[in-house]
Amino acid sequence: MQAAAPSLQGLSSRLCEAIRDEYSLGQILSVMVAPHQAGESPLQHYNSLLCLSWLQRHVDGVLLFQNDAVLRRTATLLGKKAPVSDMQPQVSLFAMNTYIASCLAGLLYPLKAFTTGSGISMGMEPWELLRSVCPMPTMTFLHIAPACKRGTVFWDSLASSVVHSLPHTLNIVEPGCHSHSLTVCANHGSSAELLEQVVARAEAMYKTNAYLHWYWRYGCEEEDFQHFETLCSMADDYSQLGE
Repeated sequence: MQAAAPSLQGLSSRLCEAIRDEYSLGQILSVMVAPHQAGESPLQHYNSLLCLSWLQRHVDGVLLFQNDAVLRRTATLLGKKAPVSDMQPQVSLFAMNTYIASCLAGLLYPLKAFTTGSGISMGMEPWELLRSVCPMPTMTFLHIAPACKRGTVFWDSLASSVVHSLPHTLNIVEPGCHSHSLTVCANHGSSAELLEQVVARAEAMYKTNAYLHWYWRYGCEEEDFQHFETLCSMADDYSQLGE
C-alpha cells in the first residue's frame, strides 16, 4: 500500500482488517511504501500515522519501503546522479516500481528447503519469513536489500555488498547455487526514525487542527487519531533494539 494516498491507504487497511476478522488464525504479510520526506501530499503525515497504526494492529509483518531510499538505490543501479548536489536524481516511477518488484521477487524466491521432490514449492517461504524475522508482535517492519552480480562471484563477496546496509540481519534467503543474487531481509532499529518522524509531524498538525475537516467530512472521529502513543511505543522498542 502507498501510505501517502488516502484512498489506497484506507482501502488496503480496511482489507487487512477484514482478512484478519475472517481468518483470525492466519498470518498476513503486507507491503508498505512510505512517502518522500520532502512531501507528496499535505495529508501524508496523517495518512502514514493511520496506516502504520492499523497495520500494527492487523498484520503479522510489513515489508517496508521508503520512497527516498528506493529512489537513491534505483539511481545508483542506473548510474544516474543528481544535476545539483542538493537535488534528487531523475528516476522514473516505473524504474522505482521495478526495483521494489525485484526486491519482493528475490525475497519470495522458492527455497529448496520448501520444495518437494518433484521440484514444486510448497509456498511456505512467506510464513517461514514471518516466523524467523518477526518473533515480536510490536516489531513487524521489515527491510529488504538485494544484490546481484554477473560472472564468477563468491557468496561472501556478494553478501558483504548488501549486509552492511542492514546492521542487524536476522534472516538471509539464498537462491540456488547457480544464481548470483542475494536478498537480505532484516528487522532492525532503523524503523524507529520513520516512526518518530511520522509521529512528530502528524502530532504538530493535529494540535493546530490542520486539515482535520477533510477527515471529519468522511466520518472519521477523534479516536481514530489517538495512535500517537502506539507509534511512540513502537519507536521506543526499535530504538532499544538498535542499542
